[in-house]
Amino acid sequence: VIQASLDVVEKEEQGRLSPFSQQVIVDLKQEVRRMGRLTGDLLTLARSDAEEMELRRESFDLQELLQRAQRTMQPQAEAQQVALVLTPGENLPVLADPDRIFQLLVALLDNAVKYTPAGGKVSLTATRPAGESGKVLITVADTGPGVPQADKEKIFERFYRLDSSRSREAGGAGLGLAIAKAITQAHGGSISVVAAPMGGSIFRVLLP
Repeated sequence: VIQASLDVVEKEEQGRLSPFSQQVIVDLKQEVRRMGRLTGDLLTLARSDAEEMELRRESFDLQELLQRAQRTMQPQAEAQQVALVLTPGENLPVLADPDRIFQLLVALLDNAVKYTPAGGKVSLTATRPAGESGKVLITVADTGPGVPQADKEKIFERFYRLDSSRSREAGGAGLGLAIAKAITQAHGGSISVVAAPMGGSIFRVLLP
């Protein structure tokens, strides 16, 4: 309702609004979208707590979903001058909830882009891991500051942020990785983070 009302005001009054007032409308619409995302995130976690996260499993190609996630996050990466690269791979048919897996991918990419400095790189890959029959491995690697050993479990907790000042500036609420963990576990998978050989972090999601 708020979003629709702002759209009406913007359309009908655009010619009469000052540049300052036009910017206020733009800022308000951005805040409405941010609140919408936050509400959705909290509902996802609430359903996870109640073990009521509904999964609508269907067969789909994981590589196509990775391409969609890359396209979605590309504008944010470009705005922060971060290269977002998807490593091409074989077709990976999976039986899962595509909407939830997409939410998982966006959460991981958003976190990686947010903590990667300008000129850095974020890489997205999906493969069949050796020695893990019937599973797929999704990795999101970045060239950011990395995750201290003591924080590798804490970062998946709700509202936990390694750099609270940076997260506040970027509009983060500290829920993205908690949601990624909840979605992964709902699918019977596991999620972890390891140090990248050349610096940065690699988030690994193993799904059946």
